Amino acid sequence: MENKYIKTLKYVLVAGVLFTASACNKDFLDQVPDDRLDLNEVFNRKDLSENWLAATYNYIRDETHRTNDTPWDVISDDCDVSQRNNPYRVNLGNWNASSNYWNFWDHYYKGIRTATTFINNIDGNKQILEEREGPNFIKRRKAEARFLRAFFYMELLKQYGPVIIIGDEEISPDLPMTDPKMQLARSSYDECVDYILSELDQAEADLDIDHYYGDQVLESDMGRASKVLCMAMRSRLLLYAASPLYNGNKDYVDFKNKDGKPLMNTTYDATKWERAAAAAKKLIDYAESSGKLGLYKKYNTNGTLNAFLSYRDLFLDVWNIEWILGRNTNNIASYQRSCTPRLANGYASLGPTQQLIDAYRMEDGSVPITGYLADGSPIINPESGYSETGFSQYKAVSSSREKTTFNMYVRREPRFYATVTYSAATGLTKLQP
Repeated sequence: MENKYIKTLKYVLVAGVLFTASACNKDFLDQVPDDRLDLNEVFNRKDLSENWLAATYNYIRDETHRTNDTPWDVISDDCDVSQRNNPYRVNLGNWNASSNYWNFWDHYYKGIRTATTFINNIDGNKQILEEREGPNFIKRRKAEARFLRAFFYMELLKQYGPVIIIGDEEISPDLPMTDPKMQLARSSYDECVDYILSELDQAEADLDIDHYYGDQVLESDMGRASKVLCMAMRSRLLLYAASPLYNGNKDYVDFKNKDGKPLMNTTYDATKWERAAAAAKKLIDYAESSGKLGLYKKYNTNGTLNAFLSYRDLFLDVWNIEWILGRNTNNIASYQRSCTPRLANGYASLGPTQQLIDAYRMEDGSVPITGYLADGSPIINPESGYSETGFSQYKAVSSSREKTTFNMYVRREPRFYATVTYSAATGLTKLQP
């Protein structure tokens, strides 16, 4: 029997020989882990390039958490935040120019840089080019990145007005702040619009029209850019550009760069409305001709339109005919909890204002409130049948309580019942006699 110490010595010698042999190979220890790959390695592999593009898509912000990260409705006249986070601070007047609430400037410029890096490096991807449809695949993915870059610029334009257009150059973040490339000036509003439009034109040329294949939706692609999405974004951008805020607004006469360049054209241009109308018509024509975009409709068993379910379920039924762009993941649970009354284990921190409730029409289409008096009390349209006193025999369909409903909430249009939670209502239900 071989001595166990001799056997151990053999293993040590073998290991030593292997190590010595490997030491002759200078590349043996010269390995780069996957989390420290350089750009050449990333953009020569299909999986890593796809991951890069997915990370670029992730700069599309999840705006479902209304009571914290998204300001658009919580500081408007449509809803009120009674507690928690930045909207509540704004409601209290606890903010100033240095508060820096909802600052998305650096977020979107990071997205722009990420998209630009993809655009500049994807063409030579070796793994993708080995595939039969490799060149077309690269063309489509590159167009997606170009759309995303346009989208991020438009989000900046919506929030900050004229912004800095960088183009295809990847400016090194290590440059000193004194370098001219770190001190680029804003482009004018019209220049920003024209640049975004040119990006959309290029992207649309190489994208799929939509994400329907026959009559089936390819859900894995529904969050991706498409020709239809480019059309929709172009329509909205041109509508903003034609609006009185940016079209002939004299308040911007002194809005200039340091070199004196005007950032807003304060002369009204009627052709901007013509361009906006043409862009909207193009999208409408596609919707009517394709049948793949339009109003989402649900019907009763007798074949009549159910307006309540049609409106409610367009938010609940995924990838329906009204969806143009959607995130595959979101934080909608937090939004729902913020809207939920406290007794239902919610925060009750977000709710509609009375002005928003007053804006909903009656079931016959009449307007219940025509204005407000100096003391804030409503001017009621007597022909609408609306009343703010007393209770009705109408009851919520799913309510188990034997309780009548406040007159303010009866005989309203279907959208009201899909949006507003009222006393005696249980869930998203509609009142009935």
